[in-house]
Amino acid sequence: GLLNICQCFLIQCFTGVRYSDLEKVNKSHILKDTPQGWVLEIKKQSKTRLPLLLPLPPLAVKLIQTSFRVPTNQVYNRELKELMLLIGLEPERAANVTTHSGRHTFAVRGLNDLGFNYDELAELMGHRNSNVTRKFYAKFDIRNKASLMNRWGQFFQ
Repeated sequence: GLLNICQCFLIQCFTGVRYSDLEKVNKSHILKDTPQGWVLEIKKQSKTRLPLLLPLPPLAVKLIQTSFRVPTNQVYNRELKELMLLIGLEPERAANVTTHSGRHTFAVRGLNDLGFNYDELAELMGHRNSNVTRKFYAKFDIRNKASLMNRWGQFFQ
């Protein structure tokens, strides 16, 4: 149901994993007692075939440890749109939310709000290099532009 869809989407928002990799994730993929704390281990990513070790924030650990089922991409997208409408997103915006939106949220918020650099983000998202990351996620929001220009102005004071 929609609670399961919400859980899948939040896992993507907190980890940035692709839908094709989310399909494979379960409790057995979480490693504890590593120097980085709790880590999600994907031995071979679907797209790049490279391994991924991703340190997890506590909420992501809880979400993954709770039983969840990843539906087909088509069902996930349809129910995700329904969930977005249920929580009050305008129909025009809800229509654009897809399984990739969780991964996109992770990337853009990491860049704009948390100050991730492109190399760090590429590593976290399992990209082969940061050029891919730049191409798809290099979107500044107005807050960052204002912050950068304020810092620029302070430089000359």
